[in-house]
Amino acid sequence: MADTRPNILLIMSDQQRLDTVSAYGLNDICRTPNIDDLARRGVRFDRAFTPTAICAPARASILTGVYPHRHGVTGNDSLLSPDVKGMQEYLHDTGYRCGYAGKWHIDGARGPSEMGFTGKDFIGYAFPGSRVLPGLQFDLPPLN
Repeated sequence: MADTRPNILLIMSDQQRLDTVSAYGLNDICRTPNIDDLARRGVRFDRAFTPTAICAPARASILTGVYPHRHGVTGNDSLLSPDVKGMQEYLHDTGYRCGYAGKWHIDGARGPSEMGFTGKDFIGYAFPGSRVLPGLQFDLPPLN
């Protein structure tokens, strides 16, 4: 019997504002034809909110469905609490095969393979606190 479950594709870009996606019609300069095609054939969010403006905690919240104080990733160098399951684990339990490609930036100690994903990991992406390149620092001082 054919599998009737829908395919699920979650795309997370990093620091991409709404006005840089041409499907929303807010900018005549940026052209995003592939994203626009996905928006026409799939789901496009008209309203989206983040629990935090920091990258890693926001990504962890998307995967786990809980706030940063619950999943433990409260900064870009924090670790995901091992007792919190991500959507990939729930989907795997129902028979889905879950892949992950691209920038991880959720948990510096564990990569996608250790958290229930199959496929290519790009865990080598480094940022200060990522534990990939110990001692890595930004070349500019933080803004205060």
